[in-house]
Amino acid sequence: MKYSDITNIPLDQFCLGNSLCLYANPDPANPIICLQLYIKTGSVRESTRQFGYAHFLEHLVFKSTSKYPNNSISTLASSMGMVLNAYTDFDATCYYVMLPRERLDEGMDILAQMALHADFSEADVNSEKDIIIEEIYQYESDPEMSFIENIQAKYFKKKPTQPPRIGYD
Repeated sequence: MKYSDITNIPLDQFCLGNSLCLYANPDPANPIICLQLYIKTGSVRESTRQFGYAHFLEHLVFKSTSKYPNNSISTLASSMGMVLNAYTDFDATCYYVMLPRERLDEGMDILAQMALHADFSEADVNSEKDIIIEEIYQYESDPEMSFIENIQAKYFKKKPTQPPRIGYD
């Protein structure tokens, strides 16, 4: 039995031969499910020339997959009552979806498509650059976020958490 690092909730664990592991806390009384896909890549794995790549890829994955082209993945998720989002941290990128329990198969399919079949068009790359630059400006103007990034940059100079997770403009 494994326990959640945050809440000490018991988790069922299933690991496949390809190193993919599933952790679950079944709650049959809850009509809402939260699926989270963690990919072990974040800013600590980036070289100086790559700062912000994991965050950039996080954005691009939402744009198009082989099954859900032309920015349709977010629209599809919303139409089924799902909330689809992601974040990049120092050591991982997490894609997550909150959804009605009866949409479990569709939610798993969407996450699998994002993880395994993302398409990156030149147009999507160019449009996301501008969006990420705006996000960086928003971080810089947010006192809490700029404080956290400032602490990382000034006091952890020799640590892999020193560069900003979302990159530089």
